[in-house]
Amino acid sequence: MVLGIATLSGQNCAPPAPSQVQNPDPEGPEQPEQPEQPQQPEQPQQPQQPEGPQPVQDEHVLAVGSPPVTVIEYADLECPVCGRFARETLPTIKQEYIETGKVRWVFRHFPLSNIHPNAQKAAEATECAHNQGAFWPYHDLLFENQAALTQPDLKLYAGQLALDQAAFDVCLDSGAETARVQQDFDFGFNQDGVNSTPTFFINGQRVVGFQTVAQMRALLDAAAQ
Repeated sequence: MVLGIATLSGQNCAPPAPSQVQNPDPEGPEQPEQPEQPQQPEQPQQPQQPEGPQPVQDEHVLAVGSPPVTVIEYADLECPVCGRFARETLPTIKQEYIETGKVRWVFRHFPLSNIHPNAQKAAEATECAHNQGAFWPYHDLLFENQAALTQPDLKLYAGQLALDQAAFDVCLDSGAETARVQQDFDFGFNQDGVNSTPTFFINGQRVVGFQTVAQMRALLDAAAQ
């Protein structure tokens, strides 16, 4: 899950572009001439598919009814920019758009473990909380306490939410949810091209970096047109 040495900007937490492998012979070895292939009949045009990622089963979703706009957020629980968005922007968006049935909000994990050593276990801890029906309260609690995300801290927050402490501790210590977090990360990196947090897809349109309430309102209103 390590992406190399990452850098933190004012707007997002982002790894550098992967290094390029130099080919000593840019043109490569000479290839034998291929025989001309018979022309294939033109295929009928397929219906256009929506751009960008779409919500799938087993997601963490906030929604009322069937909203016309879907936002998919990739975030790192230890990323300070993600935390700023969760504390400063998301509560208002939740009140004005999610709770009024205008927007469906989907959360996906994208821990940048090379610069945020607690991000992976924090993500796993939210999944352990999810097993007890407390993903979103636990998600909020972690973003409110980003300076304290060690494993003992994560267990303490489970107690604050009155979760089954023994079950939570076993889940976290065993790494039972490692694969669930990796699933989000791999899908984001390999399928959606995510390389920094926070990254949003608003009805399939990519938006990278911190968004103020005003900026997010404008984006959501435009997507609803």
